[in-house]
Amino acid sequence: MGVAVIGVSLFIGSQYSPKVVYHAQAERIVTIDSLKNKVDEMKVEVIEALANCESSGASDDDALIVYDNNSAGTLKGKNIPSIGSMQWKITTVQFFEKMRSGKVLTNKEAVELALNGITARDLADYAIFETKGGIYHWANCEKKLALAPKVEIIKNLAK
Repeated sequence: MGVAVIGVSLFIGSQYSPKVVYHAQAERIVTIDSLKNKVDEMKVEVIEALANCESSGASDDDALIVYDNNSAGTLKGKNIPSIGSMQWKITTVQFFEKMRSGKVLTNKEAVELALNGITARDLADYAIFETKGGIYHWANCEKKLALAPKVEIIKNLAK
């Protein structure tokens, strides 16, 4: 968003209402992107807090893989790997990538995406901020960190 700042002079006369005179030589353009930048920073803060919670502080280089007894969805009751610092399930990576780009990932491609900190966070950004209820795919840490209200505020600011 750009805002033009122009030198302004006001003349008030007995018969005239205030008059604005623009001085072209004083014109300059100021770009104001502070809201977008702040929203982007808030998104990063949510993603990083979520990654830290999900991975218990393990780094991307640790190639974290945790097997847990999934308690939701079609994988209920199975020991399914959660992969990388965002603790993605293979099927969840595949679901969101297909939704985002239309691309159907193989299991290997999904694992590689989940293990790469940049692509994993990028997909999490999409899942959380561009879809309805995406934050709830990280139910435990969402609840622990109370992220859903923060996500809604960020989504509203981004509109």
